Amino acid sequence: MICRVRIPTVTYATARDSRPAPYVELAIDDEVVRLPVDGARVLHGWMAWAAAFSSSATTRELADAIARALAALSDAPPRVIENHYAGIIEVAASSGEPIWIEVSVEAAVAEPANPRLVLQTADSPQAIGTADTWWLLDGETSQLAALIEQAASTLDAGPRAIGRLEEAGPNRRPFLHVSIDPDPRGATPGAPGVQLRFDDDLLDERADDGIFWLPPAAATRLATLLREALAWAIAHPAHVYLPPEPRSVQIAELRFGEIL
Repeated sequence: MICRVRIPTVTYATARDSRPAPYVELAIDDEVVRLPVDGARVLHGWMAWAAAFSSSATTRELADAIARALAALSDAPPRVIENHYAGIIEVAASSGEPIWIEVSVEAAVAEPANPRLVLQTADSPQAIGTADTWWLLDGETSQLAALIEQAASTLDAGPRAIGRLEEAGPNRRPFLHVSIDPDPRGATPGAPGVQLRFDDDLLDERADDGIFWLPPAAATRLATLLREALAWAIAHPAHVYLPPEPRSVQIAELRFGEIL
């Protein structure tokens, strides 16, 4: 049995947990348990008592490792990162089924040049974070907002391509296409809207067309969210992770047959 005792260098605030608490992580083989500080203190007390009662060296090692983890957390609490939530809109997949797009901005990055604006999609608002995610550079965000606004303001001209975003670098592979296309839901046959079509290898492997169709109001709202998110990102420079952030710090690795 291998038990690794770790502490986080970073915790992430969310809508459900605006003040994430530090913790001590015990990874025992493939099982991972995160103990709040109070829980880790209780476990340390139990292990210390058990070590004294049984004279078990391995139990004493675990108690000492938990004590060191608690001391390290006290000396250097994990940095709390709170990503900026811009908003979420309901659109339609090519099948006509509802789908949601969330716009947010990452508050911390590994490298200063990393993209920060995040588009996440899911079948429901509650499932955001479990489906597809795309990251956009500042320039790409501004360009996408402009393409969506152009499409939304010229719907009467009929179906056609508006523009596309291409990957940075020498390959210049298009990864997002903006066009005007009819409503796939059939609720208002022929009604034009703004279509976004993502194109990447992962979608190809899943045989997913990557299409999201936006009625005019949703398209305008998405363009607004993109511009607001970009403005926030410019006004709030990203924290650049300082090693070992954002990884956990391992306090100890213990090998034993039994704890007690």
